[in-house]
Amino acid sequence: MLLQADPETDWGAVNIDKLRDHLVDMDLLTRKAEVTRILRPDGARFEVRGSPRVLSAINTMVPAHAPFLAGETGWSVASEEMEDGVALIVGGDGEQIQGLGFFGLMTIGVHHQEHHLMIAKGRKPHH
Repeated sequence: MLLQADPETDWGAVNIDKLRDHLVDMDLLTRKAEVTRILRPDGARFEVRGSPRVLSAINTMVPAHAPFLAGETGWSVASEEMEDGVALIVGGDGEQIQGLGFFGLMTIGVHHQEHHLMIAKGRKPHH
């Protein structure tokens, strides 16, 4: 196990339950969120909504992922709170953005494994 192999693991800070909560949020976002796609010449606006529990996952994950997506792609990426959800607005390579769609965009980034390890170690994974 990665945590056991790392001599610098602070076992007092380890929080596997927090990692589990994050993985549940990922599952809810992927399986239960409703996404409306509004195409733009340079990309798209994705309006993401769901039930109250799904909305909690949306509010946690979408704004946090926006800077990672921008950093990985060089695209213009913003999240915007809506009364009943969150919008992810992405501009850049319109064809690629539209082809990937919201869920494809949420998978972009080599940070995912490190992100999960940081959560497990009890650290804050977002800037």
